Amino acid sequence: MRGRVVDIACMVKPAPDEVLREHGFGRAQSADGARTSAAWRASFSGIAIKVSDDGPITIWRDGVRLTHLD
Repeated sequence: MRGRVVDIACMVKPAPDEVLREHGFGRAQSADGARTSAAWRASFSGIAIKVSDDGPITIWRDGVRLTHLD
């Protein structure tokens, strides 16, 4: 499998409305925190992996949470 890292440890601006509609969302969703919001937004560009300070890992793709590992 080949891929590329788009960015790490950054805040991501809200997804454009046309991208949200393309993925079946009417508007941006609110999330529990900044990392979750950034991972959700980044998932429209590919797979996004969010690692929490206290250990859990969440994987997102196309605005959908695929899994949450404790």
